[in-house]
Amino acid sequence: MSSIWANRLRRAVRRPPTELFYHGKLEFKALKDRFRTSPIPTSAEESLPPKFGVKNITELWNVVAAQPFFLQTNLEKPNIFREQLKAEVDRITRASDEAIAFMFDFLGSGKTRQKANLSWQLDFKNNVVWPLDFFRDIDVLDKSRKSDIKMPWELSRLQWLTPVAQCYMLNGDERCAEFVRDVLVHWIDANPYGRGPNWAVTMEAAMRIYTWTWLFHIFHASKAWSELSYKSKLLGALYEHGV
Repeated sequence: MSSIWANRLRRAVRRPPTELFYHGKLEFKALKDRFRTSPIPTSAEESLPPKFGVKNITELWNVVAAQPFFLQTNLEKPNIFREQLKAEVDRITRASDEAIAFMFDFLGSGKTRQKANLSWQLDFKNNVVWPLDFFRDIDVLDKSRKSDIKMPWELSRLQWLTPVAQCYMLNGDERCAEFVRDVLVHWIDANPYGRGPNWAVTMEAAMRIYTWTWLFHIFHASKAWSELSYKSKLLGALYEHGV
């Protein structure tokens, strides 16, 4: 960890005062995050509704669901899509089946089946697990670590769930909604706020917001996503990503 801060100090002396002030504010925020488990002081169910001027989590869920999204989140006539683009539907179905089987091909790894209980900090290409340390203590540029941090990042972006969501739009299969819900719950539980490689870079949190928001707009009205406890967990995690 000392080498991380030594490198940061060497870079700092070459920066102008305005930039140092900006980064100083970021470090102060990170210092607060080091000693708290979440920016949500109590439960999401209790804390989030007042922040957004609504009565409860269900109302907040509906408010978010009513917001426009710039990507396709439903098909008005999926039967026409299935009839006229059968080859594409078959491709999506195969990709969805592979995702549900936890079959991944990231960054030249070749198709590799992972266990259902995913290790979100694992670079499975090099069989190296990154530590679940405070994110500012993780040196993502550590050349002595024989690992590519982009492997756990790629897994945690959850873009591999895209064909599962597309299948749901095509056929409304609740098993797709259940699978995506369970993956999100597992990620949230296994990646506590500010801990581990998947919080180490702002861009990774931003890319998850992008993916999760799209998934939310597809599945928010499904039966599998209707439980209050799940709504609280997902909205709480999205809030943590946003602050």
